[in-house]
Amino acid sequence: MNVISSLKKAGVIATAFSIAMIFATACETLDSLEDMDKPDRPKDKAIYVVSVHEIVKYPRAQSLEMNIPSFSGTPVCINTNYFLHSKHITAIEIVEEKDKPGFYDLILSLDRRGRMLWSALSVNFRNTQMAFVIDGVYYRSFSPEQLGSDEDVSVKIKGPFDLATAEGLKRNSEKNHKLFNDDKK
Repeated sequence: MNVISSLKKAGVIATAFSIAMIFATACETLDSLEDMDKPDRPKDKAIYVVSVHEIVKYPRAQSLEMNIPSFSGTPVCINTNYFLHSKHITAIEIVEEKDKPGFYDLILSLDRRGRMLWSALSVNFRNTQMAFVIDGVYYRSFSPEQLGSDEDVSVKIKGPFDLATAEGLKRNSEKNHKLFNDDKK
């Protein structure tokens, strides 16, 4: 009888320890995601913050690589240095996809620095899948299209984006751009 109750106690302790470790790991991941862009974090709360990252297919456990959560539940490893951020997106417009009603593509209007960053991104990662991240969570992959000319101020991110996500991105894009650039004026 003593042996069985000791085993039950050990099982309860092991379960409690496992839950505590999972909770601690989740907290560390969330802290890391918040620290990822801390120098750029505005004083007001920004939501639907967009960033574009390189997807790391073969992680080498470098300090610049991090697993982030995804909407599908499977973590995705990215390079934490973003190539584009909400601070470079002046506005987002949505366009319904012709072959998928109810789903949308995004048209990102970029500031001057954003156009330069996108130009480099679209050349260096032309046939590469990049991570489209919303509020530190991987949303989807896309392949960057090149700007048409020096006068182009917008780029298209091919969907599908559901209506709620697309509207949230559109509604918050100008506010986020102002929040992230407020101190630079």
